[in-house]
Amino acid sequence: KDLEVCVKKRDIKYAEKLFNKFENRGVKPDAYAYTHMINLCSRYGNINRAQEYFADMKEKQVQPSVVTYTALMKGLVLWGRMDQAVLLLKEMVDEGKQLPNFRTYNTLLRGCLKNGDTDAASSMFAEAKKLKITLDSSTYNYVAQCLSISLRIKEARDLLKEMQLRKYEASAKTYATLAMAEATLHHMDDCKESLTAAER
Repeated sequence: KDLEVCVKKRDIKYAEKLFNKFENRGVKPDAYAYTHMINLCSRYGNINRAQEYFADMKEKQVQPSVVTYTALMKGLVLWGRMDQAVLLLKEMVDEGKQLPNFRTYNTLLRGCLKNGDTDAASSMFAEAKKLKITLDSSTYNYVAQCLSISLRIKEARDLLKEMQLRKYEASAKTYATLAMAEATLHHMDDCKESLTAAER
């Protein structure tokens, strides 16, 4: 609980003091404690330190949870280390001890969207489906936006149809991004339709 409070207060120094106190007393930190430290360092401190905690827990044979992996990936994406985040996903899938969940994929898809890397987004989306991961509407929205940015309009519209079948709602941002792509390609009727949907 104390570590959780540190995360809320963004107090890295006190969190590290608490964490070291565990070790000095001969208490082996569990995945929960490591995850809090990784989350804190990833978001508010030093991503290198977060990676050191992750390496340390694996060296001490403390199994990272899906929350641990996702916390580190969030930090890597935040700090512009998308390649390392993707490698971490690959490690999860290859090892099979902790499979990613929709939050893991959404974290990486946000990075793909930020970087305009539609191929990577499409690949991750296909992988998640192959692994039968239960995805949410955000997953579909991120991928649809990536496709639109790359002017892959047909694929984006096909994905919107799939969302409707799954009863997932496309966001206003998704429709607006699609409208911009359609305007760029001079598909003005489709553009008007997408803008109307964005304003609903």
